[in-house]
Amino acid sequence: MEKRRIPRFESNQQVKITQLEHPNSSIVGTLTNFSAYGVGLVLKQDLPIGCLIKLEWGHTILLGELIYCQASGNEFVAGLEVEDIVYKTAQFRRIEQAWQSSS
Repeated sequence: MEKRRIPRFESNQQVKITQLEHPNSSIVGTLTNFSAYGVGLVLKQDLPIGCLIKLEWGHTILLGELIYCQASGNEFVAGLEVEDIVYKTAQFRRIEQAWQSSS
């Protein structure tokens, strides 16, 4: 029986994951499911529980805390508790570029 308060949607999309403590190093993972408050991931490497994550998914950035990361065969199943969401990042990049070129 499902005990979640909010529906979770299945996915199978590639995402870019960056630990905020190490902003110059990113890994690629698979987004397996998502809701308004959390994201399920499959990773090729272990990440420390409690680390702060930036997850880039299409034109969206999710910021949150890794709440679990468990080995599953030669991969890792992880969960991200979402703290903040930024939508339409492509539009923000265009605004930033226009602002920089006018300076």
